[in-house]
Formats: sequence, C-alpha cells, structure tokens
Amino acid sequence: MGIHDFVGASQAIEQISKLFFNCELRNYVVRLYRAGIALGMQDEALAKDQLSLALAAGAGHGFENTLSEHFIHPTTARICGFALKHGIEPGYVKRIIHAQRLAPPSQDIDDWPWPIRIRAFGSFALEIEERSITFMSACLRSTMWPKMSTGV
Repeated sequence: MGIHDFVGASQAIEQISKLFFNCELRNYVVRLYRAGIALGMQDEALAKDQLSLALAAGAGHGFENTLSEHFIHPTTARICGFALKHGIEPGYVKRIIHAQRLAPPSQDIDDWPWPIRIRAFGSFALEIEERSITFMSACLRSTMWPKMSTGV
C-alpha cells in the first residue's frame, strides 16, 4: 500500500473495523477514517455522509479529545475545516478545535474559531474567543491615536 493509496487504506479500515467490538467509539473512529480517506479521494459526498454520522455520535458522547489519538493534527484540522465549511456539527467541531488547539488548514474557513480575530476592511471589529469587543468611538480615538502636538 503506497502513501496515497486511498483504496487500499479504505479496504484496510474495513478489515480492521471487523476486529473490534461494535460500539459507538469504534463506529466514530471508523467513520472519521472513512471521511479522511474520502477527502483524500476528493469524494465530498462520502466525506459529508461519514462526517455527519461520526460527528453526531461524537457530540452525543463527548469525544472531543478522541480524534487526536487516531489522526495527526493536520488531518484532524482538515476534517474539522471541511465540517465547518459544510455546517456539519459546528458547535462540536469548534469544541474539538479548542480542546486540541488545532491550527486552521487554510485561511479561507470563515467559521474557524480563531483565538483573536481582527477585521480591518470595512468597519473595524475585534473578536476574542468568538466574542465581539466593542469600543466607544471617542474612547478608541483618544486611546489608540495620540493627539498630535501643535508645539504651542
């Protein structure tokens, strides 16, 4: 099996899954592996299907830290990013991201829970842990922009 042999990986996952007892954790992990393989094969429909099932079960059983034991962080982040883009269990996915301190797989995931987010195009906005921080405009002007001395 080569490094990008997703078909071989899929067959191996199916064989390995038969060795374990049928339980929610096993089903969760197997579905996550299937989703990861589907993403590697660019089969978004299968990835959505497997992630929907896995993440619903994970949310119900509180498996926030289980994912890291089975995937390396870049793969976990990619799966979480895909789930957020497609609206699959976003609250649970954000808990996984926070619990595992995952870095985003790309900058184009609008719902990624950044620790600090600054928006400077259009109107200014600051968010810390997804909570908006507001400033009074006069306060902002006086504290952020020192007055120019006239020399008089």
